[in-house]
Amino acid sequence: MGEVNGEALAGIRLLICMAKADGVMRNEERHQLDDVLRGLKFPDGLTSEKLLEEKNDCAELAKLVASHEARDSIYASVFAMAHADLEIAEAEDKLLTLLRTAWNIHPEEEKHLAKALDAVHEATHDVPAPLHASVPEKERDAAFNKMLLRYALLTGVTGAIPVPLVPSLLIVPLQVKMVHAVAGIVGHKTDSDTVQLMFETLGVGTGCQIAIIELCKLIPGLGSLIGAAGSFASTYALGKVAYIYFKSDGSRSIESLKPVYLEEKKRGKAEYEKHKDALAEAHEHHDDDIRKLAFDLQQGKITTREYEEKLDQL
Repeated sequence: MGEVNGEALAGIRLLICMAKADGVMRNEERHQLDDVLRGLKFPDGLTSEKLLEEKNDCAELAKLVASHEARDSIYASVFAMAHADLEIAEAEDKLLTLLRTAWNIHPEEEKHLAKALDAVHEATHDVPAPLHASVPEKERDAAFNKMLLRYALLTGVTGAIPVPLVPSLLIVPLQVKMVHAVAGIVGHKTDSDTVQLMFETLGVGTGCQIAIIELCKLIPGLGSLIGAAGSFASTYALGKVAYIYFKSDGSRSIESLKPVYLEEKKRGKAEYEKHKDALAEAHEHHDDDIRKLAFDLQQGKITTREYEEKLDQL
């Protein structure tokens, strides 16, 4: 693993500045930041704890970022963090304005980012019909396990695409579709409000999560691997929680399943290790095709189902 320094480190510090900009770092933000930062190697005895407690001059940090690629990724990440609660505070807007000015980012770009982030929870309806009540539980479990691995791999491949923001935004609709499919395996239909509550309660698909995965792509020696691992693990854990929730007919609250999500996320990271070589090989041999599919999906040229089917073929 490469050491985190230069533009990547400046980006992490700017992301932390944004998390603190409204005067308080929420527990969810601190946990997700700390969860990723603890696994990284920093220079000069720097630790995740020290980073989270630092006070930095954002204007000076902005000067440390020269490449257009890094600026695009960092700005997208910082904006996603500001957008995490769907309302940008005055201090958050001030930091975004500073970065736009320092990096010559057109204000129109912010409109595109906001539109994309607002759309990530749009419900997906092309899911299989619910299984009949007569289907044995053993068959349901087998169908669930097969489906869960498929979506974990699909989001893992998508999360590794080395393009700013695009893959991070495509993962959420895939995860939304998976939750609907999980409900169907149990024999239920679910609604967008329940899915939205599940995502918000578990911290899945939030601006904070998207921001962290996006920014980590700048880290030397890791690149898109963190995007792949994080996407795979969160999808795996989300699917497990959804299966428990729907099997209980909602008698177990989503809030009570948060510890289960965190535990299953650890198992998801271990499961990712079994498949990471296959995911890396897929990108090595089909990177251009995967990128094109992602852009086609983002632009509405293909549906989510077509995206999944074409990735399966690769």
